[in-house]
Amino acid sequence: MVDTVKMYSQDFELRERNRFLTDSVVDSEGKIVRERKYCNLPHLSLDLTGDHHLFLQTSLPKLLYKTSLYEVRPDDLSRTVETLEKMLSEAGIELKKNSLADFSLSRVDFCRNLQVELHPSNYLLTLGDFYMSRRHKQKYDHETLSYRNGEHELTFYNKVREIRETEKDPEVQRLIAERPENILRVESRTKNHKAILRVLKSKGTLAQVFDFEVCRTRLLGEMDHLVLNQNVQMELFFEENFGLLDRITQEQKRGAFRKFLAVKGVETFLREFRGDWEKIREFLSRRYRKSQVYFLLSELRELQSLALKPEKRDLIAEIREKISLVA
Repeated sequence: MVDTVKMYSQDFELRERNRFLTDSVVDSEGKIVRERKYCNLPHLSLDLTGDHHLFLQTSLPKLLYKTSLYEVRPDDLSRTVETLEKMLSEAGIELKKNSLADFSLSRVDFCRNLQVELHPSNYLLTLGDFYMSRRHKQKYDHETLSYRNGEHELTFYNKVREIRETEKDPEVQRLIAERPENILRVESRTKNHKAILRVLKSKGTLAQVFDFEVCRTRLLGEMDHLVLNQNVQMELFFEENFGLLDRITQEQKRGAFRKFLAVKGVETFLREFRGDWEKIREFLSRRYRKSQVYFLLSELRELQSLALKPEKRDLIAEIREKISLVA
């Protein structure tokens, strides 16, 4: 559900006896130009800034279960807060009025570990046929696929292999020693507070992301922005498309957009708009009411899926279905 979070607050006191260390950068004259106070605990890093902000970063599954092979659950919130507050106290941090659950988020990773029918590489190869508007795509040896920009990142990878290759804890290694590579990891990362506010449409606190529906909505929304045919880049031709749509509408008002897509071609239309659903929404909004736009966008996404070969369409449908299942 939620993996790594980074949070911050000014609502704390640093006790005189604490476990923080100090790193200083000095200039040629020996004057301190930058100073960092930090404390690293198991699965938790703490930083204090000069303007009295405490930054806290942790992987919640590792904090609670020692491994991200397991997902946290909505009812883990109180246990998470209790664990973190205890560790903060051990580090010398005393919280004031607000609960740690009300800390502001500057990073949040929504995730699902999907137990899939085939080897994860099959899904990654299929997903590799897609691109995302305004994000750079990166592939790593058919085991990881990532779409990223400065604020957001959507990543798919082979979770069992990742644990096998990176996790040093013998107990965790025993968990997967005999396990087949059958988990596709899906992660949606948002990297700063302003972007989190836009995504959540709320204050952006720890308590608000401990909600399965928030996670499901975010991951399915990211999947909706995947568009076929990454290699073809065409200019937007708003007026040309308006002209064609208007001519068809004059001949038949009912079902005009479906006929427009039949004439234009779904793939061609999506390529012209570079898979930018906001631009497509803008295009439709100049000819249709809000309720019609919502319906037409949904229909267009369904038509896009039909452009896939049946076996690839089934893999994408499996990913979406398993994202929606309650963990």
